[in-house]
This record gives sequence, C-alpha cells and structure tokens, in this order.
Amino acid sequence: MIMHGQLTTKLLLASNMSKIVNTSIQQALSPKGTFDREMMLKAGGVLPVPKGATIAIQNNVTPSEKADSKVVDAPAYLTSSERLKAIHDAVEVRRLPVPASPPVERGGIIDALHHQVAEVIREVGGD
Repeated sequence: MIMHGQLTTKLLLASNMSKIVNTSIQQALSPKGTFDREMMLKAGGVLPVPKGATIAIQNNVTPSEKADSKVVDAPAYLTSSERLKAIHDAVEVRRLPVPASPPVERGGIIDALHHQVAEVIREVGGD
C-alpha cells in the first residue's frame, strides 16, 4: 500500500512537472516571488546549493598511548599445504558422527513392486 502511494506520487509529480515549473516561474517574476526566484536560481545552478550536515571526527592519540600499546607478533608464514592441513584439521574435529540407521530388510515393498511390474509386462506381451 505504501509503495502504491509512492508510485502514485511520483507519477503525479512527473505528469505535472511542466505546470509546476511554469507556475514557479510566473511567481518568481512577481514582486513578492523572492523565494521562488531563489529556488529557480538554485535549480539553474546560478546560486550555490548549501551542503548537508557534515560530521568531523577527530581521533587524537597522544604519544604515550602509542607507547603503551603492545605490538602483537604476526604468525609465521605458512605454505599453502600447511594452511590446507590446518583448515582440514580444524574442520575434521567439528564433524558430527553419522547416525546409526536400521538395517534394510529384503523382501519389502520395493521387491514386491519389482515382481508386480514384471508380471504386468508379461501380461501386456512385452516379453
């Protein structure tokens, strides 16, 4: 429902844009049309459009804070095979055991269907 309202608004605005601009120009030409003149000059690029709000974040770090922080040694470089083995070992540990399944008994429904299909084929004359 909200999207329908937004699309309707955009459609109405687009279809009446020329009328809106013409009315705004007529109003800007009148003696009391200072606001319309300003908006038309901004739209035409003659007057600058003010920027939106900007946020300046200052990160002031004193030298004593830098000295207190400890540098962590980076791990030694591993070859591709060593990395692959490390990944494999990490994943292998997390595998879940396979759940025990009950044994399949012979002579169930599937086996009976096989014999029934064979009989139907013989009756039809396929063999």
